[in-house]
Amino acid sequence: MGILGISRRIGRLGNRLARDDGGAVLIYVSIALTVFMGFAALVIDGGRLFTLDTEMQSAADALALAGAAELDGNADAIRRQHVQHDRIGYPDWQSPIVRRKSKYRA
Repeated sequence: MGILGISRRIGRLGNRLARDDGGAVLIYVSIALTVFMGFAALVIDGGRLFTLDTEMQSAADALALAGAAELDGNADAIRRQHVQHDRIGYPDWQSPIVRRKSKYRA
């Protein structure tokens, strides 16, 4: 059996597989199920993204209101803010607060 015989056998196998339609539904169902699961994963991720965005915005709003309440206009408000900042433990080079000389600072 030479290369020609092997080539004929492969050709007959290909023809037989092309005519056979048993199990075709399995292929369609598996592709559709994969696509459906992909869309479901995207929906879940998108929902989590919007929920997390809302939670982060609420936290930022609460922090801004708390900071505004702390700076209440009293003479020692900035000093209290710096004390609280130092208590948290930010290094000065990483600080989100720019320290300026103030007439209120003790």
